[in-house]
Amino acid sequence: MNKTIGIKSKWALVLLGAIALCLCAVMTAHSFAGTALIGCSAGSGCDYVLSGKWSRFLGIIPVSALAAGAYAAFICTILFIDTEDEETRRISFILATLISGAITGSALWFMSLQLFVIKSFCKYCIAAHSIGIIASILFLVSAIRAGCFRQFHGGKGLLAGISAAVILAIVQILFSGKPAYQEGHSDSGLPDLSLIDLPVIGEPGDTNSVILLYDYGCPHCRRLHELAMDLVSSNSDSPSFILCPTPLCPDCNHYIPADDYRFEYSCDYAKLALSVWICDHKAFEAFDSFIWDTPGVEAARKYAEELVGVDRIADMLGSEELFRTLTACIDLFGRTLEEGKSGLPRIVSGNKWIIPDISTPSDLQSILDLLK
Repeated sequence: MNKTIGIKSKWALVLLGAIALCLCAVMTAHSFAGTALIGCSAGSGCDYVLSGKWSRFLGIIPVSALAAGAYAAFICTILFIDTEDEETRRISFILATLISGAITGSALWFMSLQLFVIKSFCKYCIAAHSIGIIASILFLVSAIRAGCFRQFHGGKGLLAGISAAVILAIVQILFSGKPAYQEGHSDSGLPDLSLIDLPVIGEPGDTNSVILLYDYGCPHCRRLHELAMDLVSSNSDSPSFILCPTPLCPDCNHYIPADDYRFEYSCDYAKLALSVWICDHKAFEAFDSFIWDTPGVEAARKYAEELVGVDRIADMLGSEELFRTLTACIDLFGRTLEEGKSGLPRIVSGNKWIIPDISTPSDLQSILDLLK
């Protein structure tokens, strides 16, 4: 008997698969190009997810490319699922069931990663995962109602697909220890910040120093800042880190889209931190430690005033020196966007820069070795 899922279900599944395929194809293209997607601006959770170590299988293949292949195969099987040829129809149902299991299992895996491990979300990924789960459920429900699921032993195909997703997760877990990063360089050179007085982690004047661009509201920047401090304190051969506060807020950074206020108070935090540094180098460490908890602008300013004085902070916030220092950091940020590489934190050395996704001081040392 020629059992079929129905013409409406068939074309609904093709449409859902096509939308998911387009989303994955766009993410894959941007992954290979190393550029940011619209809505995934520098330092955003979306940008962090798409550039992190979990975004590539075995550190090479973008997982979005694997997903695109799965959705393309899903569409093909659905197109042949109501053919008159019994054998073709059987193979199509088995493959569609297997792919549905793989899509659902993989979607749940990557959504869990974003929720529990990365703790950041990619709107493109979530959209593709959600559409994939909906399409899989729609197919399975339609197949069960039509009697196809039992006829073609759909349970075995579904289990095989879920098993494939589990294997993918296991492989990613086993090979996720390698530091991931994006890198870029400028043939024309980058701004020289040697004449700008900036905070330093490590030994001031270190000829092997690197520049660390970061935003006080960015949790990934905070992690790298902590790793830099750990590395410097535990390794006498470690280069020092020149701290370059770079607000991801359009109020003072014209490289950020005018409507992007996810880091609303970043300009205030950066100005206060640099003001404390310029007024009193010794007070900076205490303020720097305090401000990472983003206590609010009023509390941050009050603490800055306690450290260096109310009048000195007021004078410095309106000074040319502060403006020149912050502008230099933002200019360096903009110049390292020339090749489309977005995201913070960012480590710059000479005419090269790296946007790392790391979790240990040894990972950071590996990244620094790449800049030599």
